[in-house]
Amino acid sequence: MALAFSECRASQVPAVRAIFAQVYRPDSALAIDEALFRWQFGPPPTAPSDTYHMKLAIADGEIVGCLGYVPVEFSCGGRIVGGAWTANWVIVPGWRRLGLGPLLLRDVTRGFAVTLVAGLSPDALAILPRMGWTSLGELIRYIHVLDAPTVQTLTATGQLAWPAPPPARIGIPRPNSRIQQVPHFSEAATQLWDTQGGRSGMGTRRSAAFLNWRYAQHPVFAYRLFEAHEHGQLRGIAIYRVERVRDVPVRVGRIVELVGEEGPVGCLLQAIAADAQAQGVALLDFFCTSARFARVLAQEGFLSSDDAATAQIPLLFQPIDRMRKAIPCMAYLGNLPGPLEVQDWYVTKGDGDQDRPA
Repeated sequence: MALAFSECRASQVPAVRAIFAQVYRPDSALAIDEALFRWQFGPPPTAPSDTYHMKLAIADGEIVGCLGYVPVEFSCGGRIVGGAWTANWVIVPGWRRLGLGPLLLRDVTRGFAVTLVAGLSPDALAILPRMGWTSLGELIRYIHVLDAPTVQTLTATGQLAWPAPPPARIGIPRPNSRIQQVPHFSEAATQLWDTQGGRSGMGTRRSAAFLNWRYAQHPVFAYRLFEAHEHGQLRGIAIYRVERVRDVPVRVGRIVELVGEEGPVGCLLQAIAADAQAQGVALLDFFCTSARFARVLAQEGFLSSDDAATAQIPLLFQPIDRMRKAIPCMAYLGNLPGPLEVQDWYVTKGDGDQDRPA
């Protein structure tokens, strides 16, 4: 058997999409939506190429496995290194006993200082630690119920035990401050991340280029982008989208980014809550490994995964899935230059492929 690993070419994309239809389901988003596939794995319009960000396993001329990845700049306590988020790690049935999956993964990790994955399967959770990967734990889920009678229809019992929100708030508007919705971010967003997020923690560098690609230019979802300004300076950003629950007339708001100081972030959370209520959203949630916003989220009425009340609400809504309880995250740090001292990881549901079309 002749076995090779190579980057995916444009001519091979139909075969890869056929594999997704076979392994996932015929109507899975990446199998039927070429624009989504190109957006996630294709070369950027500014640097057109025939090569996609996907590693293929080819046996005797046939594609038998693939592993997609999204290259990103990665902030590491003030340093910026090359990183990648992996997604769609697939081996065709009948080829899974040959160890092709780990070989594909090793081939991808060689090219980056940091490689990450979120939302791992049970098999991946068992395999990756043996390959030197580090667990980052589970994304903490914060939930804010806006319409309790509607939310209780999502629970298994049809009842919702949810405490009243606290009266105190951190996000008090200050003089010369304003919140605005924007179609895209300027380079001020890059500076905000580098000073507020990247300097003190680890995570995908939230540059304007990344944020605009990930959210403003998404081919399927309509994300809503907000900025907080004080004295003409950008002090915070927040992003969310409205999701319709499948088969149930309920809307939920998925917050995917919070960057900035506590005060501006509190104001942004209030603005998002008002915007979401105007669109009939019944609840807001936010997933994040970092606890840096735990206090302001609590003050704005969000409960975390530690609270028993949040367990009443399903994690997934396309369709409602009551079995899945958490989003685990892992990182391969074996190629990271220098010692690792920073431990405040900022990973959200917007990283990897966790906030994706079904």
